[in-house]
Amino acid sequence: MTDATPATGRNDSDRSRTVEHAAAVAPDLGRGGRATRMVAVLVVAALLIIGTVHGSDDDFPLGPFHMYSTRGDPNGVARELRVQIITDSGRVVDVTNAPGAPRRAELEGRVDILRTDPAELRRIASPYVAQVGPTAVELRLVWENHPLRDGRQAPAYNTVICSVPVGVAS
Repeated sequence: MTDATPATGRNDSDRSRTVEHAAAVAPDLGRGGRATRMVAVLVVAALLIIGTVHGSDDDFPLGPFHMYSTRGDPNGVARELRVQIITDSGRVVDVTNAPGAPRRAELEGRVDILRTDPAELRRIASPYVAQVGPTAVELRLVWENHPLRDGRQAPAYNTVICSVPVGVAS
């Protein structure tokens, strides 16, 4: 008769070898090792608590990552930067994601420069204009504002940041 258990197929001698192997791999740390480990755990826990209360994005992972730890005002305005072309027929064409053009985040970082110096917008206009072709008359940078009322979207409105003439006549 064997003393193997039907569920695992192991017997008591297999279990004792496993226990011996575990003892050989992870020896007892001793009093000093356990104290060092406890101090390290307490220091990391203290840094985590301090970072949570007083930290900023620069302190991540010991501070909160504000993009995920905060929420927007349910009665605020969500803004989205758009790049638009006005054609000679007056049609508005969204060219925000034109290939080869600066990405939205790059433009958002330069909004103040583009507002004060619209010639800078003209210098980066060619990839946007290429999306529409020779019918392009004006390139404009627009904040698309989405107001929120009790967390629900209200009618959107646009605020033109700057615009420059483009096309053959410019």
